Amino acid sequence: MANPWEMNWSAPSALSNTTQYTSGQTTSNGIKVPWANKPPKEQLDWQQRAYEAGRKRLDDVRNITSQGSDVLNQLNAFGEYNKSSRTGEFYVPFQPDFLKGQDEKNMESITSDLAPKKRVVGSGTTSDKDIALYLKSLPSIQQPGEVNHAIRLQYQNQYDNALAKQTFLEKWLNDNGHLEGADTYWANNKSKLGYKPVPTITEVQSKLSKAQKQGKMLQDESNKSVFSEADAIVGGK
Repeated sequence: MANPWEMNWSAPSALSNTTQYTSGQTTSNGIKVPWANKPPKEQLDWQQRAYEAGRKRLDDVRNITSQGSDVLNQLNAFGEYNKSSRTGEFYVPFQPDFLKGQDEKNMESITSDLAPKKRVVGSGTTSDKDIALYLKSLPSIQQPGEVNHAIRLQYQNQYDNALAKQTFLEKWLNDNGHLEGADTYWANNKSKLGYKPVPTITEVQSKLSKAQKQGKMLQDESNKSVFSEADAIVGGK
């Protein structure tokens, strides 16, 4: 079977492409088309329906990844504040505001803003676990920086997987005019298409700790960990 991932990205629009399958039962990559066995006079209508269904699904997927990008930006902003201001040891939920610096207040604001976004809108309605985006834990000034960093890395992993699946589906629809067979192909080949297993927070922390012991972390003038190389290490780069 031809690999759609390796096909020409400059192919014509999907809907015009589908006309070549009017009298056929499969696409060029061997997938049975949704209009197979339909009367010739009905096939164009079935092609259009299949394409519109695929486009609607992709619109839903893009909406999820767009929201996920916003969440990731907030996690990154939290991380920047956390690099400058230590969290964890000294901070408790009932600490008065006058003891908090501006960085801490900014981090708390981000935590509050992220709380209702733990499940990206639309993720609860999709059965595609590689697309659904869930923030499994919230960064917090009550937690050490290493924990907050691990939370961000885990979400980055989820987001990258969702984006890889989105890109794959876009290409499949463009090449075939429908998404029939796309999920099966992805499931069997996703490790070659950009997917990486999502580790638990504990597993991420363990990798970060190992990297630090190996001297892969830099230290700033305050002797606070700066995860300059951790992302690449955890990502296996």
